[in-house]
Amino acid sequence: MLNWISDGIRTSKKPYQSRFALLGTVWTILILILCAFSLTQTYLTTKEMALNSARANFNKDQAFRFWATLHGGVYIPLTDQTPANPYLSHVPERDITTPSGKQLTLMNPAYMVRQMNDYFSNYYGIAGHITSLKTLNPKNAPDPWETRALQAFEQGDKEVVEFTQLNGKTCLRLMKPMLVSEGCLKCHGNQGYQVGDIRGGVGVALPMESFLIRRHQLWTSTIIRYTLVLLVGFAGLSYCFFKIRKYDSERNRMMGQLAKVNLELERFAGTVSHDLKSPLVTISGFASLLKRELDQDKTDPERAKHDIELILAAVDKMDRLIDRVLKLSRAGKSLEKPVDIPVTELVEDVARLLSATIAEHQADIQIQPSMPIVQGDPVRIGQVFQNLIENAIKYRRKNHPPVIRIGFDMRSDSAVFFVQDNGMGIAPEDRHEIFEAFKQLDKRHSGYGLGLSVVKRIVEAHGGTIWIESTDHNSGATVRFTLPIKNADSPKIL
Repeated sequence: MLNWISDGIRTSKKPYQSRFALLGTVWTILILILCAFSLTQTYLTTKEMALNSARANFNKDQAFRFWATLHGGVYIPLTDQTPANPYLSHVPERDITTPSGKQLTLMNPAYMVRQMNDYFSNYYGIAGHITSLKTLNPKNAPDPWETRALQAFEQGDKEVVEFTQLNGKTCLRLMKPMLVSEGCLKCHGNQGYQVGDIRGGVGVALPMESFLIRRHQLWTSTIIRYTLVLLVGFAGLSYCFFKIRKYDSERNRMMGQLAKVNLELERFAGTVSHDLKSPLVTISGFASLLKRELDQDKTDPERAKHDIELILAAVDKMDRLIDRVLKLSRAGKSLEKPVDIPVTELVEDVARLLSATIAEHQADIQIQPSMPIVQGDPVRIGQVFQNLIENAIKYRRKNHPPVIRIGFDMRSDSAVFFVQDNGMGIAPEDRHEIFEAFKQLDKRHSGYGLGLSVVKRIVEAHGGTIWIESTDHNSGATVRFTLPIKNADSPKIL
């Protein structure tokens, strides 16, 4: 997957935005699907719990009714709260008197269930009701919902369940048919019922408030949980894209460097093959000539001496070229850890080292005093100043003794050093190419075009930058470069 993202970043016109948007959309859709599934499961679970609770209470009422029917009802003391049931006047021995003279009245199952729900339903919040399309007591008459349920029983339904409003509150209403048993005929035989007939129905109304509150709590926690998962996913995607962008940027930088190195290698191969081949041809030619003369015993001492001098000159040329190539390859590497370098003293040492060359060309070297202490490799930094001074002398103007100023300007975390001359100058279009390896802008001077390449590599290895300021030819040039000063966070030298 990371390869797909990375490939898309490199090929898309809007790499990061398009791939991030696509993955973000897929992630969001996945989370929404999972969240919707969880919410649906919560809804179904809440409904199932409410239905199980309603059925449990229905079974309780049924068990109570079956027990009462099994005993043909029960006799209870006659009170104001429980008067004799006028709708059971046709039942023999509806009212009896105990031997002690206590008045008792018969309470049939429907009367018992209604009174139990009237008195005690507040304890468990669920109201039960026995009703019928043909009731003895008008108080047991069905409401519109119960009427529809009783009619459904007559059509063969075995259970009616529905979420509906009752007294302004959401309730789960459940009703099942009530079949006539032998015990029912004691009270309802005069209505023409037979055993097995549908007498009516027994129902319960379960308030849903507590279930709805719990469902809302679960929904809220589910939404919060999946929102956090969504945000964590986006954070993970953002982190992955950040790492991929960083990796891709680093890879592009490395590819750029590799392309640059390959270009230098191509130039190197061409230059070295040409420059090394030339002295080798000289060596081979004059060595063959000497051998032929020796074989023919026609050696001319003066001629042989001249040929040997040419061979040695070619060997020296090859040695100098190889030495320059080795310097270029080592320029970006430091064998020593960074140390404090007093630049003024270092430049003065370099000037003393080049004193013979300076004197030969009557060069005026002006060194700014009290230059700062920098961090780096003194051998490499010394090589920078030496190459720049040698270049300033080498590319001097005819009949103009070189005047070379060496100084610095300060920045917050680094020093900007400069080597300024009054020489030939560099055209603006050549300022960038001048630092390329094997690049010679003036073919009148001998060399291999490696000096400034070495300087650039050393400066960059110390975490600095280098550039040239020059208006045009014959106006002189100023080479500026930065180096980290002491106590500043200096880059690691490779």
